[in-house]
Amino acid sequence: MTTEPARRNVSLSSVSREILAGTLISVIVGIAVWFFVHDLTLAFMITLISECVALLLGIRINLEDRTGLLLDAISLSEEVASSDELRHLISDYSDVLSQGMHIFKSRANELVVETAEIMAGLRRGHMTIRGLLAAYMKGYHIIQSLHRGGIASAIVNKEDDWSSGEINVYHKMNLQVARAGLDITRVFILRDPEFIRRDSPLFQIMKEQHDSGIKLYYVRFDELDSSLVRDVGFWDEEIVVNMYYSSTGALDIVTYDTSPTTIRETKEYFERLVSRSHPASTLFGTQDEQRSKRT
Repeated sequence: MTTEPARRNVSLSSVSREILAGTLISVIVGIAVWFFVHDLTLAFMITLISECVALLLGIRINLEDRTGLLLDAISLSEEVASSDELRHLISDYSDVLSQGMHIFKSRANELVVETAEIMAGLRRGHMTIRGLLAAYMKGYHIIQSLHRGGIASAIVNKEDDWSSGEINVYHKMNLQVARAGLDITRVFILRDPEFIRRDSPLFQIMKEQHDSGIKLYYVRFDELDSSLVRDVGFWDEEIVVNMYYSSTGALDIVTYDTSPTTIRETKEYFERLVSRSHPASTLFGTQDEQRSKRT
């Protein structure tokens, strides 16, 4: 591999530039002193002292950089030593580069680049997950780890969307954390107003969430601007989850974001959405109460 020599060349080049710049500054200072006081010996001494100071500062900066790299390497070594997965990963990668066929080496390097890009995203507070099961597994983890609660919107294309599969497990987890005292708010965005008739599966789901302490709202597609028809979760005031669907209506991509800009935009989104929605508490009275409200 050629990365280490390249790093050395970059480091040496950087040091050489620092030394050259320091030397030029020292000479300029010496000439200025000679010009004003006309004392060649004093000018020479000041030039020499300035050069020594510049060299010492350059050495110190270089040592600090190298010390930082060394500390990072030690920290990473400790992580590797404590993780079987990392040890095996590094060992396998080394074996592929030293013994594998060219096509395997190429793929190994592609995976390193892909992993580096993913890690850079995680460092910035952004993650993307593809696939229904993986997305809901992350969703379960977020709900189970909540400290305060959150607010979410939910696009409902069919009245039984929440009645089975992974989303029903997610529904039950919501009930658990709400009963434990966490503050949960949800806005159901309905394709069809008939989804909330009293004998529909969605009505029963909403009733269970309402009875568990979840603050519910509902709104129809045609009551919203298209920009508000989104499936979003904002949890513990620190992470935003956006869900995107394919043309067939299947969950395709889920993004997770903790950037201040996304958090601010999401707060504004929910303010607009809730202001256009209806409190679901009006749906859950007795049949006599419902009749009296209609009359």
